[in-house]
Amino acid sequence: MRLKALVLACGIAFSPAFAHAADDPVAAIDGIYQAYITSKKTGKDAPDQLRGSIYSAKLKAKIAALKKSCAKRQDLCLPDADFLIDGQDYDVSALKVSLISKADTKAVVDAHFKNFGTSSHHTFHLVKEPSGWLIDEMVTHSKEYGDSKLSENLKPLPKSE
Repeated sequence: MRLKALVLACGIAFSPAFAHAADDPVAAIDGIYQAYITSKKTGKDAPDQLRGSIYSAKLKAKIAALKKSCAKRQDLCLPDADFLIDGQDYDVSALKVSLISKADTKAVVDAHFKNFGTSSHHTFHLVKEPSGWLIDEMVTHSKEYGDSKLSENLKPLPKSE
């Protein structure tokens, strides 16, 4: 058992992509969108937008509360669109991820991309935790709807009648 854990730990520690994302906030965000691009090319399911491994402790707690609240309901409760890509389906292209600012434990990264040809823009506020750079907030910029914060939208959908 210990050997298996050691082999796994070494594999993760020496994985260039993991090490790079852990040390670089731009790589952390780019990696999220590259997972969508890769899954589209390979025909695999899209990454789970609520996977805890990409979020800070603060957002993980909000996501856990959302899932707990939705577990009690029989109707559609969780977000029905993927907020990371602005849609239910995806064909991410023209991805540009750039660093806006970075300090010891905080960073701001912009992501611009197209999903089925429609432009999207997100600003990610990241914090550095022991596992690396994690999303602490995401602001979606929309010409049509204005700006919206992820933390304010992590709540159950209204009950259907």
